[in-house]
Amino acid sequence: MARTVGSSNKEIKLPEVFEMTPDERIEVLAILLTDIICEELCNQD
Repeated sequence: MARTVGSSNKEIKLPEVFEMTPDERIEVLAILLTDIICEELCNQD
């Protein structure tokens, strides 16, 4: 899995998702949710 520079975002290709264990899927979801929450909080005025 590749990480984009300066972010915790991971680029995930569909076949990789099916090869992941449930724990790996949870980790990816947690990272994506964290990024979304941080972005929303940073964009609040």
